[in-house]
Amino acid sequence: MKNVAFCVKTFDRPACATRLVESILDQYPDAAIYVADDGREPVSVPRATAIRLPFDSGISSGRNRLVRETREPFLLFHDDDFVYGDSTRIEILLEFLLQHPEFGLVAGAVEIPPGRRWSFEGWLHLHDGVLEHRPDTSPVSDEVPPWKEVGTCMNFLLARRRVFEAVRWDEELKVAEHVPFLVDLARASCRAAFTPAVVVEHHVHYAPDYARYRLRAPIYEALGLAKRGIREFVDYWGKRTSIPSVVEARRAVHLMEEELRLARP
Repeated sequence: MKNVAFCVKTFDRPACATRLVESILDQYPDAAIYVADDGREPVSVPRATAIRLPFDSGISSGRNRLVRETREPFLLFHDDDFVYGDSTRIEILLEFLLQHPEFGLVAGAVEIPPGRRWSFEGWLHLHDGVLEHRPDTSPVSDEVPPWKEVGTCMNFLLARRRVFEAVRWDEELKVAEHVPFLVDLARASCRAAFTPAVVVEHHVHYAPDYARYRLRAPIYEALGLAKRGIREFVDYWGKRTSIPSVVEARRAVHLMEEELRLARP
């Protein structure tokens, strides 16, 4: 597929990254695939461009590196445990952006087999230091493909390169970067759309060692939100969390990373 960089950030899940790349190539044999890898051992995936990163650089650093290392005008971002299926039709996302130049990105849905589908469509509302992530239950259009404008979406999205001239991922956040990134997109007035016509499968895989690193998410998300002036966060499911100061959040991150370093084999 011309003009699209298929971007994958992976960490210590070589089998997942290989499976994703192979599923992309099954549908798009000419796809330009880039794999940014900060795991212990390099992932070798045939017919993909490997970008080696220092160990545990983090997902934000990896995605920003993918932006810098690619030249295509459109960038498609995935989690490494996604798998393409019959409904993963990237040409629909590309055609949408070509027909709607006012939008910076368009996202699809994610399905956890057998049939549990997530889209994360909603809006962020910030008032007096309280950030609310409100689900959007409004219907999609009756156009082909069906779509609607959203403020939040899944980490399965096609974006114009110009989006990253205004917004990049916060490299202080090794994980849990998504909501802070969405806050920055909103502040940059980047318009986003969602279509249920494009679906990627999510084959969740948390090996024990990988899971230890993933469990850092709440502390890193708190840091990302604190840096954006947020004192309280109400998430997509209605859970309310108090956000510490930036100093307190950084101290918590430092202590957590030190514990992880001492426990590392």
